Amino acid sequence: MHVINWLKDNEGLDIKEFCILLPTSPLRIPEDIDNAINLFYEKNADVVTSVYRTKPLAWHLDINSNAKMKNLTNLSGQAAVRNHQEMPKPPVVLNGSIYVIRTEPYKQSKTYFGENTYGYEMPVSRSIDIDEMDDFILAEAIMRNR
Repeated sequence: MHVINWLKDNEGLDIKEFCILLPTSPLRIPEDIDNAINLFYEKNADVVTSVYRTKPLAWHLDINSNAKMKNLTNLSGQAAVRNHQEMPKPPVVLNGSIYVIRTEPYKQSKTYFGENTYGYEMPVSRSIDIDEMDDFILAEAIMRNR
């Protein structure tokens, strides 16, 4: 918001919408950006953010301080782990690659997540967010093999 406010105060530019492309997500391709922007306009969204499908939450387990593993349970108290084939489509996770944002709603809510937020789904192979050296090595290997 600092840049948006600065542009208005110093350059007279009134930014109505903007796109954030984080440098820690180097595997996105131009079509991902175009498709996210198209979805933004098609849905008249306040925010479109890029996501990818992850493993089903039912596969998530817990581990205690003694390294003992246990199944997490669902609301009925049953063990949550099931065969992948029995599961509905897995949930999505933000990949940090693309954010397309309408300025006014964002200024008011100060969050990307509202009733008018949409997800642009990217493949896992383009969804690496470089936070540590292992992420960098993996991204580099994928780029070398493109």
